[in-house]
Amino acid sequence: MKNAIGNDYKYYLAYLVNTGVFDGGNNQYRNGVHSRMYRYTKGYRKGYTLVEVKKAFSFNFKKALTEHEEQRLKELEEGLGKHLRKPFKSGLLEMDMEGAQEYLRKTFLQGVRDGGYLNLKMRVTDVNNANRKDPTAKEQLTRREKKLLKYHINLHAALKIGKGNFYHGFDTVSGRFHTSLTNLKKELRNFLTYGGEKLYEVDLKNSQMYFSLLLLDRDFYGKTRARRDKISMATPSMFVHKSIPNVIDAHNTSTKAKITFKRLSLHNVLSNEMFLCLPNVFSNVMIHNTLKDIDNEDVIHYKNVVLEGRLYEYLLEKYVETTGKRDMDRGKMKKVMFTILFSENEKQAKHRENMKDRMVRKQREAAKDLFRSCFPTVMRLFEYIKQHDHRLLSCLLQAIEAHVLLTKVCGRIKRERQAVPLFTVHDSILSTEPNKAYLQKVVTEECMRLTGYMPRIEVTLLHPHKLEITLRAAA
Repeated sequence: MKNAIGNDYKYYLAYLVNTGVFDGGNNQYRNGVHSRMYRYTKGYRKGYTLVEVKKAFSFNFKKALTEHEEQRLKELEEGLGKHLRKPFKSGLLEMDMEGAQEYLRKTFLQGVRDGGYLNLKMRVTDVNNANRKDPTAKEQLTRREKKLLKYHINLHAALKIGKGNFYHGFDTVSGRFHTSLTNLKKELRNFLTYGGEKLYEVDLKNSQMYFSLLLLDRDFYGKTRARRDKISMATPSMFVHKSIPNVIDAHNTSTKAKITFKRLSLHNVLSNEMFLCLPNVFSNVMIHNTLKDIDNEDVIHYKNVVLEGRLYEYLLEKYVETTGKRDMDRGKMKKVMFTILFSENEKQAKHRENMKDRMVRKQREAAKDLFRSCFPTVMRLFEYIKQHDHRLLSCLLQAIEAHVLLTKVCGRIKRERQAVPLFTVHDSILSTEPNKAYLQKVVTEECMRLTGYMPRIEVTLLHPHKLEITLRAAA
């Protein structure tokens, strides 16, 4: 409020207290714990209504960009960003709020009494403050409170779309385009329509695994000193050692033969106008010649399994075969893979770890060890990339994804068919039925052209009927 209004914000708070909207709550400032806290009086604690703010305030939650980065971001927003924002501004995107709310009730509120969002929000604040004040505290939300929190968070996201209150903008670290749809629970997309028409989703399956194949090709890092110098000039804070291509042997004996197209390279990603802050993420990483002389047969096997779309199933089979346990399913194995990609290399046990958390941690550690035994070269490369900053691998994969699906796929559609409505959700694109075949064709061709690998594309109709089937099965 101070950032939005200035130093006069105190008068606004005093007015709300004097008129009986706020009762002040815990009004004591505690250094390092919390600021002065206000809460609604009882008459204002049940339900909420979205209102349109006529005057927008600017809150700065991210690091200040350089003047050069600001200019590059402005160019991006006025180019591709303007095209991607157009369908939101058309007023044709609608949400079936009645159906969405009914689905959320059946999912989260079965047998649960709703005590109001504001009371729950205060409870979340109290829990966070208690744990922040005392690191040894074990304060946590009850199972009922967790369900209520999920219900209200998802309902609020749907309400914003239903009221036409959209947000959109580019992530200046990885280049992803974040919108109201990327923050929406996946199942709720089935209640969306555009101009009264149902939407279709063109999804690039297992996109992170698919794009990780690029990291296992020497051509991605460049072959010559000239290529290395070109990268260094584009990103002065990044140093790519000339011997990194020797980490992985480039030959491919797979039956999935690659075709000769304009292959994507590390230079393409780092020098692209979308990824303004990637050099800063990369700056602490020195890639050098520590992974040579490694047998790479497992790399070829990894590529084949990923391209066949059975990585999780393959690891599940090996897990049962190695441990004799059947306590993992495909969903849990998928979480393990995201842990491998996005978490720190060595996950230390927490001091306040309960029995359930300890069991999950040991289960995932066993699965990670299994991945390491099946694909040692791949695991070693992933861990090496993450050794100085575990965010690097995930940021790089997301940057590749954004480069392919936004810059190339959406850029091509913008040139060829400007009238096609596009809604991007990171690794998938939503549009109406007449455009689904064209979208599938463009995504397939651009992925093949830039990676050399055939992607697995799934086209799905978004319709509430699918959720009715799921809910009946769950019941």
